[in-house]
Amino acid sequence: MITFTQVTLSTIKINMKQINLTTERLLKDANIFVIDPSSESYINSYPAFLEYFRKIGEIMSEEQLFISSHFIYGWMPTILTLHTTIIDEEKGEINILNDVLRILDKARREEETLNVIELNTLKRCINNSMVGVSKMLHFTNPNKYPIWDSKVFRYATKTGRVLLYVTEKASTYGIDNPELYLQYMNRLKAISTSGYNEIESVFKDKIKDHKLSDKLNDLSPYRVMEMIMFESVKKIESTRMDLPTQSYQMLSI
Repeated sequence: MITFTQVTLSTIKINMKQINLTTERLLKDANIFVIDPSSESYINSYPAFLEYFRKIGEIMSEEQLFISSHFIYGWMPTILTLHTTIIDEEKGEINILNDVLRILDKARREEETLNVIELNTLKRCINNSMVGVSKMLHFTNPNKYPIWDSKVFRYATKTGRVLLYVTEKASTYGIDNPELYLQYMNRLKAISTSGYNEIESVFKDKIKDHKLSDKLNDLSPYRVMEMIMFESVKKIESTRMDLPTQSYQMLSI
């Protein structure tokens, strides 16, 4: 159980200019896209995860929530704790399981985008993590909700991108803010409707001869762009430590 703090739209403040993601940069990185061998496990499991979620009935059951959230956390270095009850200072213990299942069903049924309050309810249940929530939402509805993790954060935000080059443990401060996730999702949506076709064409050319190419077909635009960001940051992280400190300011970000 976790302590409940009332969250409203007005209490969450985030720099509206934090997301720094352009079609041009994604296209540039698509042209040098290479799948790191350590990513192959994710690629192999991705279609199986999607299929599991497709087979879920009208509304996810408690058992399916526990199973799916735990196998999603197999992608992550963090141990999962699910909170189906919260503690309200005035009302005491409150069961939020039905709210969580209802919100996930809403996400699956292509209704309006989840709002900050709904995302916070999911976050309180799923490890208090927007990263975990984003992955649950992505597999629930891959065409509407993108994956959001530390590598995507470092690629897509001004703070994350600058610190990526100058410290071994780049800050992810703000990664668990639902409003920042919504900003990121809206930016991806804008790119997917203007300029995405060229990105996809380059991506498909890059993966056509890969041994796992059959598992990389028919990906949603959000998944394609997320993979480009993920592998790009992996490449930067692997080479960053070889650079002298004075060279960081010379890098194009």
